[in-house]
Amino acid sequence: MKPKSIITELSKGFAMIVSLVCFISCTSGQNNEPVAKTDTSFEKKQINALLDSFNMAAGRADYNTYFNFYTDDAVFTGTDATERWDKKAFMAYAKPYFDKGRAWNFTSLERHIYFDKTGNTAWFDELLNTQMKICRGSGVVVKQGNEWKVAQYILSATVPNDQMNEVIKMKATQEDSIIYKLSGASSVVQNQNEQPDIDAIKASPKQFKILLENNHVRVLQYTLKPGEKDEWHTHPPKSSYVVSGGKLKVYLENGKTILADEKAGTASWMDHVSKHYVENIGNSTVKIILTEIK
Repeated sequence: MKPKSIITELSKGFAMIVSLVCFISCTSGQNNEPVAKTDTSFEKKQINALLDSFNMAAGRADYNTYFNFYTDDAVFTGTDATERWDKKAFMAYAKPYFDKGRAWNFTSLERHIYFDKTGNTAWFDELLNTQMKICRGSGVVVKQGNEWKVAQYILSATVPNDQMNEVIKMKATQEDSIIYKLSGASSVVQNQNEQPDIDAIKASPKQFKILLENNHVRVLQYTLKPGEKDEWHTHPPKSSYVVSGGKLKVYLENGKTILADEKAGTASWMDHVSKHYVENIGNSTVKIILTEIK
């Protein structure tokens, strides 16, 4: 082949390579075009309309319309610590109230809405005017087709800070047992046959004092000074009344701990409490009257 022919062929080959590189660059650039941003102002209007209609449907006790606003896998959490339902369970709970023509009547006072990057998921929080005074509603909404649906809703009762101590006293009777159950579960409240009882009086005579004992009950005075610990012990079913409050740390046999801020004047009930010991981590002496059932 002549030199001129070689140069010509090389030139053609070079041109083809340049063309190929340009094609790849152009097509790659097309695939990397920025995704169009979601029109959040329009979507916010849609979500506001959804949530307003959602609240109004409950106010009208319109059962089918109200629950149609939820996704099939939605979760509702109420103001009570035991209230967490999937959609089916929540529908069963709510139906008797809707059937009576009076469910709940909430009106939004203030609402905030936020979006993820896709624009198909949003979350919100709002202050509500309710029969329970001001509550807070919060949750997650997702876009399904052209509609927004509620995937999660959480209703919370608000408590003024200067009223919190009184509210704690009212809650303690019901919620202490829930705290123990969820924190220690099988190790705190469990079958008494799984382990031998350890009498608190014998284990920690410095902290426990018998005030009354008969065939029905044993009444104990429990005193724990700051920095002091009692010994491993158990309790039969009992009521407790806090005479002097303070901060306690309860150590469970399974290695977990529970922090308890005992408030003076608080009464509570607990079933059988298995092996544990307590440390006073506060600055005040805690005194509690325990009434154990025989």
